[in-house]
Amino acid sequence: PGPRRLREAWWLGAVAYVGVLGAHWLLLRGEPEGQRWLIVLLGVTIATDTGAYAVGKGLGRHPLAPRISPGKTREGAIGGFLAGAVAGVGLLLSLDLDSEAVTIAAIALLLPIAAQAGDLLESALKRRIGVKDSSGLLPGHGGLLDRMDSQLLAGPLLYWILQWL
Repeated sequence: PGPRRLREAWWLGAVAYVGVLGAHWLLLRGEPEGQRWLIVLLGVTIATDTGAYAVGKGLGRHPLAPRISPGKTREGAIGGFLAGAVAGVGLLLSLDLDSEAVTIAAIALLLPIAAQAGDLLESALKRRIGVKDSSGLLPGHGGLLDRMDSQLLAGPLLYWILQWL
């Protein structure tokens, strides 16, 4: 196939990526205490993104994945992980979700990693299809997908943690 067909295939894949992974938010909402679980998801991913940005800007020296996202640093990734983990434990305890220690640990340790992986995956997809921002809907923020990328992987992970643990 020609370059146009290949680009169209990547766009179709991106739409499926958002649809399939994003559908897990609906599944989470349908869980007992679903609204609270969505708050945990958003809180952990926002804390992860914010921690990564703040620590990366302030202390970042070593690139994390320069070909995919040149501005991200290893220091930022560590800061994001720690911020997300603390937020996860804090939210789970303060929202009084009936969770066992293993569930709390899994959420606190795995969701920040998934959030950062989602961010990197979305950056890689954008680079592959040759766009800088995923939309012009939120000027200065890289687009709507850039605001959701962390939740796209963390949401399904949270859903399946709740199913398995």
